[in-house]
Amino acid sequence: MRLVLFSLLLLPACRPSGDWQPLPFQRTALTANDESVLRSFVRMADPEAPRHFLGGVSPSLEAGSWRWTRKRPELKLFVRPETAGRLRVEFAVAEDTFRETGPVRVAFFVNGSRAGEQRCPRPGQYSFEQPLPAGLLRPGALNMLAIEVDKVWISPADGEVLGLILLAAGFLP
Repeated sequence: MRLVLFSLLLLPACRPSGDWQPLPFQRTALTANDESVLRSFVRMADPEAPRHFLGGVSPSLEAGSWRWTRKRPELKLFVRPETAGRLRVEFAVAEDTFRETGPVRVAFFVNGSRAGEQRCPRPGQYSFEQPLPAGLLRPGALNMLAIEVDKVWISPADGEVLGLILLAAGFLP
């Protein structure tokens, strides 16, 4: 009986006040199944590319086709079930940064597991591609790709860190 009386006393407090306003527009949460937004392979020139960045990739598009990375850029990619599982990363080592860093090693990680490495003995464009071991990719889900360069260039003027020039990255059938 007390619970009923208590509920009746609180009922008037549940009325909307006179200054009620509707909720603002709500955006739909981004889900792994939103294939129109997240891809399994992304070119840095793609207008949707920044949606794939978890960190370590410059938001600024350079020369209409590439972006600077920091020491460890990370991307999230949606791997479709039909993707067989090849990793491909297109990148370059800039001549200006190479003068200070010298040869660099670039390691690739998929979902936290090391997937390969490439040595870059000179400045220029590189392409890393190799099949991934079974079970490393999660088909029909988000997958994480990390690219780690062993030596970076640090600007003496402002401390900005520059790693690689990233052109494209992801998973191919």
